[in-house]
Amino acid sequence: MVRGDRMKRVFTKEAVAGSVLARDVYGFGDVLILKKGTVLTAENIYSLIMKNIDWIDIEEAGQETQKSTQGTSEYQDRLKNTEEYKVFSKKYNTNLGELENGINRLIGKNADEKDVNAMMNQTMDIISGLDNGISVFDMLNGIKDYDDATFAHSINVSLICNILAKWIGMNEDEIHLATQCGLFHDVGKVAIPVEVLTKPGKLTKEEYDIVKTHTTRGYRILQDYDFLPEEVKLCALMHHERCDGSGYPLGLKPDKINRYAKLVAIADIYDAMTSARVYRGPLCPFKVIRIFEEEGFEKYDPRYIVTFLQNIADTYVQNEVLLSDGRKGQIVLINKSMVSKPIVQCGGEVIDLSKKPDLYIENIL
Repeated sequence: MVRGDRMKRVFTKEAVAGSVLARDVYGFGDVLILKKGTVLTAENIYSLIMKNIDWIDIEEAGQETQKSTQGTSEYQDRLKNTEEYKVFSKKYNTNLGELENGINRLIGKNADEKDVNAMMNQTMDIISGLDNGISVFDMLNGIKDYDDATFAHSINVSLICNILAKWIGMNEDEIHLATQCGLFHDVGKVAIPVEVLTKPGKLTKEEYDIVKTHTTRGYRILQDYDFLPEEVKLCALMHHERCDGSGYPLGLKPDKINRYAKLVAIADIYDAMTSARVYRGPLCPFKVIRIFEEEGFEKYDPRYIVTFLQNIADTYVQNEVLLSDGRKGQIVLINKSMVSKPIVQCGGEVIDLSKKPDLYIENIL
């Protein structure tokens, strides 16, 4: 087969590292991002996600046969043996089924305020037994070996929004609202026609465009419920908007994007990057932070993204890590000017990764 003769269109978030691009990829303003023939890595897959590239064309051979070989780390194994994680996991899985039922009622136009309150109460209960944001992210790191279904993603985003709202100093009412915005941001995905979501084989560009309508579909669904705050509805509409105008569906500039939607956008992309899938392991949080540092400051509100990244990194101080050269060490200090490159102690040597351009954290141990 001649390279490029057969191609398959895939969701970027479902692309497999090692696949080969069959077409050039262009971004906002028709800027060339990756050339045809590029062998995809996990990092440039997530870079494409960051740029709101929803689909790509790859050479058809090999996509279906590659599976993730990444296992759980010692860190995750230790975490899952704690009583705190077992309680969290039980609440999380109970909420998962209830959320699916509740959102389906929203879609079916037969939900009421009690249904929404019940979904929110269950979500808040997941957090109630945890002391701080560090504990929440620890728990989510453990839960990442579940495939990232729409409903699990919605819970994750709501929990991340809850913590981010606290980190930026919102009051209790605002924190509750941020959590609700995260919980219902993707409701429109459930309304995408089944024949598109379950179509065997590749989707056409037109069908991918239908999937992108989940933002407007979600907004219209939530508009039918007068008891829902307007911010929740706007987050369903705007969570794919970006501060540089490259987002959809409206291509809004930052002053026109709802502030809660800016929070949801960060939580949405962070969860998508750090969640495991059956065909690709989760990306190390420090690699995600690096991608945000390289490409996210123009796309996300700097007040929120800087606070988010610094606090995320702080959750891993004193954690054991694997460096890209194979050495193991412990994070001792976060560099505020380059959050993805902390100071690490390897035996008797203290290494400032910000001064080592070719050395980085490969994984959390």
